[in-house]
Amino acid sequence: MAGTDTIRGIAYQQAHAIHLAIEVVEQYPEHQIRVEGRDDVVDIEVLDADGCLVSGLCCKNREA
Repeated sequence: MAGTDTIRGIAYQQAHAIHLAIEVVEQYPEHQIRVEGRDDVVDIEVLDADGCLVSGLCCKNREA
């Protein structure tokens, strides 16, 4: 089960995704955002109009 640290990480990821979405809409309206990228370590991906990866972001550090 998820604990408070997990919930805080999810909330941070969501807040970061919203902030990035606003930035992308303002500066690059043709781009797309994917939350929870194809690779497990990528939390947010920015894609161009053709769906090609522009950048991948990790919002938190997963340490054991």
